[in-house]
Amino acid sequence: MRFGLVIGILLIALLAPAKGKRSRTPKEPEVKGLTRQKLLKKAPVPDRRKFPISQRSTPCQDFHHYVCAEVENKFKLPANRERWIFAFSDLNERLLYAKKQFFNRIGSYKPPSERAQQFKNFYLACMNKDGSASEERSYVSEEVKRIAKIQTLEELADLSQSRLEQGYPAFYSFSNIADKEDPLKYDLFFFSGFKTLPERSYYENAELVTEFKKILTEFFKTIKVADKTNTAEQRAQWVIDFEKAYAEKMPLPREMRDRYTRSNGILRAEFLRKYAHLKLDRFLSTIPETVPLIDPVPEGNEFINVALATFPVEQMKSVYLYRSLVTYLDDAYPDFYKKFFAFKSMYLGGPKKRSDRQEECTMRTSGYFGMELDSELSEILFPEFSREKVVALAEKVRQSVITGLEKNTWMSKGTRKEALKKIQAAQLFLVKPLSEADWNYMPLRKYSQTKPYSNMVMFRQARAEKVIKELSEPRSITRWDVPPLQADAFYAPEDNKFTLPMGILQFPVYDENASETENLAAIGAIIGHELGHSIDDQGAKYDSTGKVRDWFSKKDLTTFQERGSQFVKQFHKIGHDGQLTLGENIGDHVGLTFAYNAAFPDSSTAEQADKQKFFLAY
Repeated sequence: MRFGLVIGILLIALLAPAKGKRSRTPKEPEVKGLTRQKLLKKAPVPDRRKFPISQRSTPCQDFHHYVCAEVENKFKLPANRERWIFAFSDLNERLLYAKKQFFNRIGSYKPPSERAQQFKNFYLACMNKDGSASEERSYVSEEVKRIAKIQTLEELADLSQSRLEQGYPAFYSFSNIADKEDPLKYDLFFFSGFKTLPERSYYENAELVTEFKKILTEFFKTIKVADKTNTAEQRAQWVIDFEKAYAEKMPLPREMRDRYTRSNGILRAEFLRKYAHLKLDRFLSTIPETVPLIDPVPEGNEFINVALATFPVEQMKSVYLYRSLVTYLDDAYPDFYKKFFAFKSMYLGGPKKRSDRQEECTMRTSGYFGMELDSELSEILFPEFSREKVVALAEKVRQSVITGLEKNTWMSKGTRKEALKKIQAAQLFLVKPLSEADWNYMPLRKYSQTKPYSNMVMFRQARAEKVIKELSEPRSITRWDVPPLQADAFYAPEDNKFTLPMGILQFPVYDENASETENLAAIGAIIGHELGHSIDDQGAKYDSTGKVRDWFSKKDLTTFQERGSQFVKQFHKIGHDGQLTLGENIGDHVGLTFAYNAAFPDSSTAEQADKQKFFLAY
C-alpha cells in the first residue's frame, strides 16, 4: 500500500449508489464473447489458493509460520519474477494473466472507440520485433551523430531544454503536484534522476561498481562512440563518477519522506537565476505566471546546474548518451541487453529470466493505457460486483477508528477534535470510477501498429501536454489517476482521500461469500491501514482538507513521536530502517487494531472461534 507524494495520487470521490441498484459506468463498452472464466482459464495462479495450517508449529511460536509456511515452503519463485508477496502477488498475477489472454485475442478484437483503438495499436506495435529493432538502430545512429556535433555545454543544455515536451530524455523532467496551501490548484516542479543504482551506499560497493563499469564500457562500445582520445573505459568511468557525485548530493529515501510536506516554494525569477545553466527560460515562458513553482529537491537541480557549467563537455555528452540510449538497446542489440539484464539480476534484485514478449507487451500496454484498458475489462472480470458490501465494510472500519479516537486518553481535546474531523471527512473512493470524466483518460492520439518506440515518444508527448494543460486549470479531486484493475490500496494526504481499487477485491483479501468477520480481518485491516496513513508521521502534517498545517499541539506531537520511536527501535532491531518504514508500521498497527475492534466491539463477549477465524483471515 502506498501513500501518494511525488506525483500525487489523485483519487475520486465515488458516491454510494441507490440501495439495491447495481453500479455501472455510463455507455460502458462491451467485449462480446469474453467472460472472466475464459480469460482466467488455466491461469497459473489458482482462483482460491488453499492455506493449510502448519502441523509443525503453534500460533504462539510463530503465527505467520503457523498459517503460511505450508504454502511458502512448497512455492517456487518463477524465474521471471523478482519476488512474490502473498496474497498481493496472487491477485496481481491473476489480473495480468487475464489481460494476457485478452491481448492474445487482440487480432479479432474490434475496438468500440478511438480510446480503445489506442491500446490495440500500441500492443500490436510492441509485439513487432522487427519494427522495434529497426527503430532502435535508427535512433541510436541518429542520436550518436547528433551528440557528436555538440561542442559546448551550452549547446547540450539547449538540446535538453528543447526536448522537455517532446518525449525524449532530458537532464530533468517536470510534473505537477497539489499546492500545500490550496490543494485545489497545482504547483509545477522539476526533478532529475541520474542514478542507475538505488542510492549512495551502492556506489561504495567495489565489486558492484567494477561490474557496473564493465556494463557501461560495453554500452559505449556497442553504440560505437569510443575513440583513442576518449575510450569506452574512460566514458564509462565518467558516467560512474557523475552518478556517484550526484548520489552523494541527493537525500536518502528516509530523508525524502519529509520533503513533500514542506512548502519549498520559489519565485520564478529566483529559480531562473539559481539554475541558469538548466536554460529553462523558454519552457517557463509558456507556463502562466500564476502557476506556483516549487523546488522540493534542490540538491539535484543544483548538481545538474553546476555540471552543465563546469564539467568536461565530453563527460556530459557521455552521461547524456547513456541516459538517452540505454533503453533503446534491446531487440537490435541482444548481447548488450543480456549482459545488462544479468547485472541487474545479480546486483539489483532483478529476476533471473526475462518474461516472454507477449507478457512484456501486455505489461507495457497496461502501464501506458491502464485506464483505457481497465474500463474495457473491469465489467468482464468483475461481473455483477456488489459495491454496496464494500462500502458497508469501509464505513464500519471508519467508525471503529472514530470510536477509538473518541476513547483516546493521550491526545489533548483540541488535537483529538482535529483527528476526528479528519477521519470523518476522509473520502472513501471504492471499486472504480462511475463517470466518464472520472476515468481520467489520456489525450487521444493515433498510434502506429508497427513502430513501438515512436508510440512511446508520442505517449510521453501527450502526457506532457496533459500536465501543462492541468497547470492552468482547477485541480480535480474527483478523477482517478490509478487504474482500478490492480491489487493495491492508496491514501492521498493532499486530498484526505482513500481509494480501494476493484483489483484487490479478490480472495483471500476479499470474498463476497465470506463472513463479515473474515472480510474485516482481511480487507478491513487494509482499509484501516490506509486510514491510518492520515494520522501517521507524515499524514498527520495535513489537515482534513489536505492542507499542510500543524494541528497537533506541541505536547501531543512529542508524545506521538515518542510512541512512534518504539516502532523505529523495533524495526531497527530486525535489520530495517525503522525511520523509513515508520508510516507503514503505524498503518499496519492502526489497520489491525481497528479492524479487530470493528469485528468485536466487545472483545470479552466474542466467541473464541470467531477470533481465531479473524486472525487466520488476517
